[in-house]
Amino acid sequence: MSLGIAPRISSDVDQAGEHLKKWARATGMVGEGPSGDAFDAILLHRLAAWTYPYATGAELDLMADWMGWFFTFDDILDDTENGCDQYFATETAATINSIYTGVRSSPPSDELRPYFAAMEDLWRRTTDGMPADWCRRLASDMVEYVNSYRSQALINASRCTLDEPSYRTHRLISSAVYVSLDIGEVASGNLLPESLLVHPYIRIARKAATNVVAWVNDLYSAPKELSLGDLCNYLAVLQHQDGLEVEYAANRVSRHVDTQIARFHDASRHIHSQLLPQLRAEDRQSVIAMLDTCACWMSGNVAWSMETARYASRCINNALRKTSGR
Repeated sequence: MSLGIAPRISSDVDQAGEHLKKWARATGMVGEGPSGDAFDAILLHRLAAWTYPYATGAELDLMADWMGWFFTFDDILDDTENGCDQYFATETAATINSIYTGVRSSPPSDELRPYFAAMEDLWRRTTDGMPADWCRRLASDMVEYVNSYRSQALINASRCTLDEPSYRTHRLISSAVYVSLDIGEVASGNLLPESLLVHPYIRIARKAATNVVAWVNDLYSAPKELSLGDLCNYLAVLQHQDGLEVEYAANRVSRHVDTQIARFHDASRHIHSQLLPQLRAEDRQSVIAMLDTCACWMSGNVAWSMETARYASRCINNALRKTSGR
């Protein structure tokens, strides 16, 4: 597996690390002591710096804070018994979604209050001065992402895996990559017009890049997730669907990633040859920036996955070496 894209990292990575460390503790999502040390070891500021290498200063700080929120929020629903609790998942979704939808919900519980406060801060800083239609798009993508935990809770509680096509649809949303591409437009300063967002080649490029990031993440997180009995992992789906051993499932996912990489590059070529010449300069820049963010997410996700303590266990060695191009 080769992405054909060289990763690059923001020059302000260390500054973003100091900011995220303070912000995560100030919101209450992270405490001091061992829990704080464990959070810092994940190196989420480096994930932001790898995936938004063009961002510096306050923009990179904002991206790092988003990564901090995504991963700590994910862990309260993935790594605890609450991850199989439909009531908790539904309550959590309603509480967090109320921030950007305006639909009232019950006040956040003590457990959710830090994540609620952190998202309020993120939403304000991200949408300040942004066009209303862009804010609606981000809100819609956030609702789908947060609601995906309700589906995940049902799947894990019932111990019934999705079939492969259904899982692919679920993973497009649960990976939060669409949200990450949205906020990348804030980091780059290039907003993609809604009229271009629905262009077939742009849709293909964004979907292919999202699949690459999500499925590569499944490869790296498989040792952790399979050990916890999480059925929302591509390898778990193939194990149950086709009776594959873990290594064979990983190799198949790796081949699927190759296909998606090829789809992204093919769509990118069509965009450059057929779409960009028809656009005004401002829109051309927005599309080029979007493709760059997609590419940076695909390459940066791998670069970060190789260095973070989150995936320190790498028992599926063959697939992981292929993913990193080694």
